[in-house]
Amino acid sequence: MNELRDELIAEGNKGRARLFSREALRLGLLFVMILASAIYVGNLLFGQNSYSTILSLEDQRDSLNKDIEMLKTQNAKYQKEYFELKRIGGEK
Repeated sequence: MNELRDELIAEGNKGRARLFSREALRLGLLFVMILASAIYVGNLLFGQNSYSTILSLEDQRDSLNKDIEMLKTQNAKYQKEYFELKRIGGEK
């Protein structure tokens, strides 16, 4: 009778050990998934292709487009002045 009881206790301990190892595996996988998600979100927020980088590049693009328009206006003014001076100086 004691042998049967000891055998049942041993089987119960094996089942508990399996259950513990499964739970530990699940917790480990959950930890890895959370860590990977945190790294991904951190990269989205603060990485090279982050949202703040995109916003700063859009601001830079807008600034450069304004500079282009200003330079086009200046160029037209200088071309007009050049052709007027060329006309006054005599065409060749």
